[in-house]
Amino acid sequence: GYPLDTGSTHPSDSRIDNFRLPATGDYTVGVSSYPRHFTNGGTTISTALNGTSNGDYTLVISGVTSPVLHINIDIKPGQGNSLAPINPKSKGKVPVALLGSRDFSVYDVNIASLTFGHTGDEASLSKCGGREDVNKDGVLDLVCHFDNELAAFSPTDGEAILKGTLDDGRSFEGRGWMKVVPAKTLD
Repeated sequence: GYPLDTGSTHPSDSRIDNFRLPATGDYTVGVSSYPRHFTNGGTTISTALNGTSNGDYTLVISGVTSPVLHINIDIKPGQGNSLAPINPKSKGKVPVALLGSRDFSVYDVNIASLTFGHTGDEASLSKCGGREDVNKDGVLDLVCHFDNELAAFSPTDGEAILKGTLDDGRSFEGRGWMKVVPAKTLD
């Protein structure tokens, strides 16, 4: 058999591994015996034939990374739902919108702390513009431009990472999908 995880009492205990929540917020975890169904209200009901209760459960959360505020970013805003095309060899700047939200005011961003690229640690910041509502949600966003070559993207990258800190010292991170494209060839 398999070794028990810390906190587990049985080898068949459920486990969710390497999971990243898509945004900062409140989440509900539902637990019940098998077979179970989720109701529209977010509760779980068990349809076990013998009618026994679900019993007691212990939820163990481990391996949580340091508290980093996860924000939404839009690489090359205005692309709609298509992936932002990035050519790692091209010169020029990549615009990235830091999308403001209820939990994230773009006025609190320490602009000088911003890094963006392959690992998110690349010192590629060129400049940031003014605050504007890029995604038309009623909350101001911040569009910054990063040096494409210094972002050090590789041909296999599928996402770009932006990191920074707020004026109060808290860290934040945003990840955005992109597609690496080759240089355009002339016919």
